[in-house]
Amino acid sequence: MHSFSGGLEESIRQNGLSPTKRVWDNNKINKIAKIFENKNVLSPLGAYSHYPKGNIYVEHNATLVYGHAIAAPEWFKRFTSANHNGNSFKLEKNPYYTRNYEGSKQNVSDLC
Repeated sequence: MHSFSGGLEESIRQNGLSPTKRVWDNNKINKIAKIFENKNVLSPLGAYSHYPKGNIYVEHNATLVYGHAIAAPEWFKRFTSANHNGNSFKLEKNPYYTRNYEGSKQNVSDLC
């Protein structure tokens, strides 16, 4: 099984579930990651910048599919989280899960 954010549905319907066709510019996202990585922020976008060609992962646990969909795109969930040197699934550290704009914005400001 694979899940994705509803915001990506139109692109997926037009282009298929592709590891290379994205609604964002991969080069710009990777440039942002490098800025932070050069300042010892180990994974500002999760593993995204470490896999520049893109990948699609298959999930075998149906319960986890929902979590992946809520967190998609994962790189953005990590960018807006309160912890950029480790992964946390705690709601209070990841305001993106609840679509808390102000909390997400504050975490990006703190990161900067």
